[in-house]
Amino acid sequence: MVWERERMIRCFLIGLSVVLLAGGIALADTDVSIQPSVVELDSANTVFTVDIWKDSADIEFDGYQTVVRFDPTMVELVSASQETVMTNACWNIWWSTSPGEDSIFISHVLMCGGITVTGPGALSKLEFRALEEGVTTIWSDYFWFTHAGVWEKDVAWHDGDVIIGDQSGVNDEVELGSIGSGLRVFPNPSREFEIEIVGSPNLARGSAPVVLCVYDAQGRTIRTLWSCPPTCIPVSTRWNGAMDCGRKASPGIYFLSLSTKSNSHKHKIILVH
Repeated sequence: MVWERERMIRCFLIGLSVVLLAGGIALADTDVSIQPSVVELDSANTVFTVDIWKDSADIEFDGYQTVVRFDPTMVELVSASQETVMTNACWNIWWSTSPGEDSIFISHVLMCGGITVTGPGALSKLEFRALEEGVTTIWSDYFWFTHAGVWEKDVAWHDGDVIIGDQSGVNDEVELGSIGSGLRVFPNPSREFEIEIVGSPNLARGSAPVVLCVYDAQGRTIRTLWSCPPTCIPVSTRWNGAMDCGRKASPGIYFLSLSTKSNSHKHKIILVH
């Protein structure tokens, strides 16, 4: 799968960074996120704002560029504005945006020679209006920082999730048919989850493996918790927020998927700090 290949490439690059750092070659590594990471709204037709947020003071930069995307059936972009990390540093700033139906391009550069910033803090503010009840994600195609005209591309982006309306009963307890009678997850929301299969599995006639995995709101598998024959599936397991590549997942909405070759069911969970 494309997402699986991208995950493997990302994990390889993270490992490569560690090797190069150990050898004395410094590679910048920094994080940018949507804040708050989870927005909860009572209903549709509600206006809300999120910040594009530089998470830590680890690199110097004098500009950045990104494309931020969203689902136009769920939310619409109302406005975009500069925020304090850039505007507090320099009076002369290049600010260029190109909003579209499902995305916005942002280019933001300090024009005061030699001045750089580090963060943490807000880079830009985006204002949206919720259109439909449900769960949706705000994500980025890419995020690049610049320093003296040189692109710094080693940036980790963390999505933001938007919960519109009451979703407490959606995918909260599902029927699993031949897999079992249901999934139970507690506590939820949490930083670490206990996951139980409720009922007696009845899969002895099948030979295909049963798989329990975690995927994000965009459908990308981030962690496979186990894959085993149907006759010996674990009754319970635990997920502490770690992805397959070893890094912690960012706070937000995720789904547990319990599946066989022909059957798949999911359960919504919310990972918090």
